[in-house]
Amino acid sequence: MILVQSVIIISLSIKSNLVKRAVGVPGDTLEIKEGYIYINGNRTVLPDRAKPQYNFFINTQGQAIDQNLLNKRYGAREGLKYSTGKFALNKDGGYLLTLTDPEANLISKNPVVKDVRKLLSKPGEPQSVFPYIDTLSWNLDNYGPLYIPKKGSTVKLSKSNLPFYKRIINEYEDNHLQIIDNEIFVNGMQTDDYTFQQDYYWMMGDNRQNSLDARKWGYVPFDHVVGKPVFIWLSLNNMEEGWNKIRWDRMFTTVGGEGKPRSYLVYFIVLLLIIFGIQKVLKNKRH
Repeated sequence: MILVQSVIIISLSIKSNLVKRAVGVPGDTLEIKEGYIYINGNRTVLPDRAKPQYNFFINTQGQAIDQNLLNKRYGAREGLKYSTGKFALNKDGGYLLTLTDPEANLISKNPVVKDVRKLLSKPGEPQSVFPYIDTLSWNLDNYGPLYIPKKGSTVKLSKSNLPFYKRIINEYEDNHLQIIDNEIFVNGMQTDDYTFQQDYYWMMGDNRQNSLDARKWGYVPFDHVVGKPVFIWLSLNNMEEGWNKIRWDRMFTTVGGEGKPRSYLVYFIVLLLIIFGIQKVLKNKRH
């Protein structure tokens, strides 16, 4: 099964907008197994422009790899670094890097690399994740299953599952939720079920283990969706200095679509020159 996943902009408050990928839509059941997302029991197939990244240990037994190779050939974005900003060898004689699976496979072929290991939390190893129920023993890499609420659908409520829906009922759908003598009350009425008033989404970052996303804050209501990004107007490489810091090949590339992203920077510059030229001609005519 292929899930069509869109990158959208969401607002968590008046002051914060985040760009995340909608990996689960209303009515879906989501689960994460060993870092991979499953929807309704099927592992998702991402669009070819999506680049999910994970943390890896690159064992070189203390041998260094050229920094330009790490950054440009192998695509290392984040990881353990020296104060100079260069990637560092750790005490175990290797690099801790954030890479995609294909990048990890590529770096494993470097002659100095002895082995490559993806750093995943083990199933049943609890971390502080939504809905913050310790007995679930969920973590960033092994999570769920959980249901993503759909407008008009109804769920049974109990004290054990209320942490999943408490914020929806109280904040997103503006109800008054109380627990009195182990009974659940919504707007003063005792109830053991709840019907959702709007659709909800599950949002995650492509940097799977270093992203502030739904695994921390939970469901995103439809009325928090602000829009969809169209262009990347600026992309910076923090490993470089000066003009080399700008990733020119990513300037004014489209976010959606299939195949290798194409930059429209040249067309944009030409358009600006035409506009400025027309303005200059009109100005000269007035004088």
